[in-house]
Amino acid sequence: SPVGGVATAGAGGSSPNIIVVLSESFADEAWLRQYLDLNCELTPFYNQLIENCRRGRLYVPKLGGGTSETEFEVLTGLRSQYVVNPYSMGLPPVSSLASVLRDRGYEATAIHWYNGVYYNRYTNLRMLGFDSFFTLDTTVTPFEKKGMFVSDEEHYRAVLHQLSETEGRDFIFCLTMQNHGGYDVGGLSDDLAVSVPLGDGSMSPELDEYASVIRQADRDLAYLVDRL
Repeated sequence: SPVGGVATAGAGGSSPNIIVVLSESFADEAWLRQYLDLNCELTPFYNQLIENCRRGRLYVPKLGGGTSETEFEVLTGLRSQYVVNPYSMGLPPVSSLASVLRDRGYEATAIHWYNGVYYNRYTNLRMLGFDSFFTLDTTVTPFEKKGMFVSDEEHYRAVLHQLSETEGRDFIFCLTMQNHGGYDVGGLSDDLAVSVPLGDGSMSPELDEYASVIRQADRDLAYLVDRL
C-alpha cells in the first residue's frame, strides 16, 4: 500500500497550497534495511528531506493491497478495518481533508493517471468533497510510462499545472501508479539498477526491480519539490 506525504507552497501569512501524495508501493529505506542488504542509498532525496522538515509516521491497515482503504484513512482520519471496504459500500457525504479545506475556500482536486472507475472513485471522491477528479478517462494526453504505468513525474507535472491554473489556494490529492508492479517488466535506466542479494546469497530480479523503482520515485519527488 502507498504511504503519504505533504508538501506546501505559500508566501507570507497566506494560507498555503496543500499537496498530499500517496506514492504507490513506496517504503521507507530505513525500514527496508532491516530486512535487505542494499548496496546503495535508495532514497537520498527523501532521506534528506525528512531530516529538514516537520514529519511523523502514518500507520495504515493494508500491506500489499487495498489502496483505497489507505486512501480512505488518509483523507478522513477514520479507521477502515471493516468487513467491507468503505469504498465498495459506496460512501455517503463524509467529512474529509477535501471537504474541510473546500469549506475554507480551497479548490479540492484529485489526480490519478489510471482508470478512475476502480473502487468507484468518481462517486466516492465526490462524496468526500472533491471538486474535480482527473484520470486517464478524462484526458487524451500521451503520458510517459515507467514500466507498465504512467510515471510519477507525469503525475507531478499535473500537480504543478493545477497549481498554475487556479487563482486561489489548492488542495491536491495525488495518487501515483508508477511503482505498482509487477516487478519484472524493465524499462528503467541502467543508472537506477540495484542489486539486492537475499540472505542465502541468491538474487531476485523482481526485488532488484522493486528497489530500482523506489530510486526512481525518489528522483521524481525531488523534481516536484524543487519546482515547488
